[in-house]
Amino acid sequence: MSRRFRSPCSIRPVLMCCEPLLHRGGRRLANVLSTRLPGDEPIGEAWLLSDRDEYPSRIADGPLAGSTIADLIRDSPQQLLGAAAAHLRRFPLLLKLLDVCDRISVQVHPTDDQTALLPQGESGKTEAWVVLHSGVAGRIYAGLNPRSTDLKTSSFRRPRAAASWMIRSFPGSER
Repeated sequence: MSRRFRSPCSIRPVLMCCEPLLHRGGRRLANVLSTRLPGDEPIGEAWLLSDRDEYPSRIADGPLAGSTIADLIRDSPQQLLGAAAAHLRRFPLLLKLLDVCDRISVQVHPTDDQTALLPQGESGKTEAWVVLHSGVAGRIYAGLNPRSTDLKTSSFRRPRAAASWMIRSFPGSER
């Protein structure tokens, strides 16, 4: 094992400003992350651990400071991924926090079994959500109801319209 991996290090979060229909965030991530946020505009998302080309996480301190997760996997795949290094090209986890103040777009991602829908070298995506705080009207919608069709799913680009095509919401149902 390389000496470079023997001591713990921190990873700088990647902070993202809000884009229309994505997160409609606020400034609450400053408290959650115990950090100052840049500028005055809403920050809807913080990627805490990312091996994505467009928003790579970087090591914040220690002998690996400035390195990306991709750099570490390229240099020492077995140390970071173990036996999974034989079939993974990227770190298999994207960890992010969202500051959501309104309904957001429906998220649909292919699984590992849907290889025709995945870019070459990419793996599918399974999501898990942990809600840290929610207002009384907060909901997570899951699954499509049988009335949904490809034609009707074009309305999913409008978050309020999309809710009517979902099977259920948590906690409880709005319908």
